[in-house]
Amino acid sequence: MINAVHTKTIHRKENLNMTTNNENKKTIKEGDSVSIRFPKSVNKNIIEWANKQTSITNSILKLIEKEVTENGIKDLSKEPPIPTQKELLPFVFECIGANNNTPNGVNVQIIYDYCSMKLNVSPAQRSEPSKANSSKFENRVRFAILELKNKNLIESGPKRGYYKLTNLGQFFYNKRGEIDIRDFDDIIKANFLNESIKNTY
Repeated sequence: MINAVHTKTIHRKENLNMTTNNENKKTIKEGDSVSIRFPKSVNKNIIEWANKQTSITNSILKLIEKEVTENGIKDLSKEPPIPTQKELLPFVFECIGANNNTPNGVNVQIIYDYCSMKLNVSPAQRSEPSKANSSKFENRVRFAILELKNKNLIESGPKRGYYKLTNLGQFFYNKRGEIDIRDFDDIIKANFLNESIKNTY
């Protein structure tokens, strides 16, 4: 079993010295092995995940391959990844709800800025291009907007690029301290909503 205190060595052939100095950093080559240390402060879910793996080496290689395919080659230790669509969803919804009383609703640019501020997205991350050469961050915000529209929680405002809450969205916004909008599908399946709210869905 893996624990958070001891070092786990995977097929240890040699100990690689990973330093922040590029000149002293050892280059990893095919056939090399690396050791992984799980510090005491590590998230317990990571330990649980590691203990579930039949081959932690193969599992980590698959995760690396997925990361490179989706986000390219970069140093993940230097800054957190761009928030996912799921992570953005409650902040997009919160921004639209907070501006719902304005005549036109809220403009998508304000939503970009709001999510960027709330999630500490750097200017470099905001401009990081997707495969289609558009902003990866803004693409994810727009997909979060689309998801909220598909759930009938928001609608387009009278002007292009503006969004407002629907009646259903207003209900969930008023309950935001009690309900996580990311649990919307489970709430609907659980028949949580009363009849008056169901009629708006």
